[in-house]
Amino acid sequence: IVFMTTNHLSLLDPALIRPGRVDRQVCIDCATPHQQRQMFLRFFPGQHAMADAFMQKFEGSKVSMAQLQGYFLLHKDDAGAVLANTSTVLGWSHAQHAAHSQQL
Repeated sequence: IVFMTTNHLSLLDPALIRPGRVDRQVCIDCATPHQQRQMFLRFFPGQHAMADAFMQKFEGSKVSMAQLQGYFLLHKDDAGAVLANTSTVLGWSHAQHAAHSQQL
């Protein structure tokens, strides 16, 4: 089994991704609100109201699961800090999307 990843599928040579070489394509996109909530609850079980508040802070934002996990690891012992410092992960997200837009 071989995994191949890219952020720019449209830039790959079609011969590289033809059937037989690439049998399955899976898009791993930004975290959905449900995924954001579930990750919050994985780190802070039973904190449903805080998980809902956390989701509201990210409404309309594009954040990857990897960014969220890194953020939760920074504050793994303090759910209040997760809510209070959401600008940190949102800043990472905005910086990443700005850099991506400049590359295109």
